Amino acid sequence: QRKSKINPPFTSDGQFIYSLSIHKHTISVYLIQPPKIKLQRVIPIKLDDKETQNANNDNEKMPQIPKNKNIPIFTNGTVLTIVLLAKEMNGQFYYRMRHFSLIDGTHISDNVHIQKWPLFSILYDPWNCSYWALSPEKEKSYLVKLPNYSSQPLWLNGWMTNVTNQT
Repeated sequence: QRKSKINPPFTSDGQFIYSLSIHKHTISVYLIQPPKIKLQRVIPIKLDDKETQNANNDNEKMPQIPKNKNIPIFTNGTVLTIVLLAKEMNGQFYYRMRHFSLIDGTHISDNVHIQKWPLFSILYDPWNCSYWALSPEKEKSYLVKLPNYSSQPLWLNGWMTNVTNQT
């Protein structure tokens, strides 16, 4: 049986596919050029010294993915975001979002996002400048459109269309 090059969790900005390796602390960037999937580059995830010193253990630096659990990640092509459910309380879902640069892997920031529905998956739509979130419930699922107020992917402007391994 053939093993896939792209391992979950992964996401796309509409052109590139980004695969997050929690264990290796890397983001692999792929481009599909049928019939091949080509690795374009590997971005090491960098955590600043202050964060490393304040973290009690490795789980606070990089989240661990529980077995058989979904961890949504999404990107706008310049920033990759890891979405972690912090808690559910009074019908509200509290998510911790960790943002990393796709240029150099630097940890940009964390923020808390609160909403009324669970998140299963998020995908960026660069042509409509919005995100689409899949939110399941017991009897049905919802597709929620969220506006994007941040940058567009660099490839949309002709930048980084032939990205190769960079260090």
